[in-house]
Amino acid sequence: MTELDRRAFLGFSTLATAGLLMDGWASPVGAQDIRGLPLTKDVATTAGRVRGVVRFGVNQFWGVPYAASTEGANRFMPPAAHAPWTGTRDCFQVGNRAPQDPDGPISEVFALDRQEPMGEDCLNLNVFTPALTGNRPVMVWLHGGGFAGGSGNWLLYEGTNLARKEDVVMVSVTHRLNLFGFLHLSNFDAGEKWARSSNVGMQDIVAALGWIKNNIAAFGGNPGNVTVFGQSGGGSKVTTLMAMPSAKGLFHRAIAMSGAQVRGAERGAATRAAEQYLTKLGLTPKQLDRLQEMPWKQLQESFFSEPRIQGLAGGPVVDGGSLPRDQWSPDAPAVSADVPLMMGSTETEDAWNDPPPPLVTSEDDMLTRVRRIVRNDE
Repeated sequence: MTELDRRAFLGFSTLATAGLLMDGWASPVGAQDIRGLPLTKDVATTAGRVRGVVRFGVNQFWGVPYAASTEGANRFMPPAAHAPWTGTRDCFQVGNRAPQDPDGPISEVFALDRQEPMGEDCLNLNVFTPALTGNRPVMVWLHGGGFAGGSGNWLLYEGTNLARKEDVVMVSVTHRLNLFGFLHLSNFDAGEKWARSSNVGMQDIVAALGWIKNNIAAFGGNPGNVTVFGQSGGGSKVTTLMAMPSAKGLFHRAIAMSGAQVRGAERGAATRAAEQYLTKLGLTPKQLDRLQEMPWKQLQESFFSEPRIQGLAGGPVVDGGSLPRDQWSPDAPAVSADVPLMMGSTETEDAWNDPPPPLVTSEDDMLTRVRRIVRNDE
């Protein structure tokens, strides 16, 4: 069986099984079966009222927008507020995932991927809460996939069990990735409009945390008790948030599992990579507005086409604004000195990317191993 066939088989099998568990119906890829489920009460947010569904005693709100679509004039810009709506918005289905590699994640994760559509209207989150009253701790999940892929909508990130068993409000976030989230354009002499066009994928997460601060009380959560947590790339996002001044006060505890970001990309190198990408598109730094006029799929295809550009939009850039310094080098960021951080590794995580250490090892051997993994001799 080829890798593609294996992926298709795993994806179909898992989604079909999930469908059988939901009223005996195998839902289409990316869709969710809500037949027979009671609806939640309406919840007022800063943009308008929303309602979800109740499953297994947990209120579920899917695809709640925390910011406006990033298409057109909002592309490569910091997230903008969502326009208010009238009436009640049904939040029964996951929203779009961010544009990313159409081949998807590693095959081990593919079977748990909903395969929901990609699109630039992707700044959405899912909320799972045992009740719409109360003052519960809030846990905000940042998905894996590096800064390049993934989605807060993956089946393995479904927050119902965590909300129900631990009596917390669980939130999973989807945000811009790869080219659309980390193309560094703020160092070109292109006018004030582009001055904050850097690390917009991380700025999305800050916007989501701002939405949570302003709205989560209506979902039974305590905006003064917010924990951000994530695994792999999600751990890197957690540790990057801890170095961002704009995120200060929006979360109060942090957990990074099997991932952390010690340093960011250097802005000069990120600018040169962006200029090479513009050349690939036939543009100059004076034509940045053209980037907002092209179809997003054209930009995506150029980004993933060979030859790839080294260092292009691989993650956060130390831009002097949204990220003033390296995240954790040479020391911990002062901006989050009052935020407790828990770090660790998920069980067997290390087994697929580095041989696991022996059960008993010397301190010198462990330090040597850590230096090799983080590629840091200090």
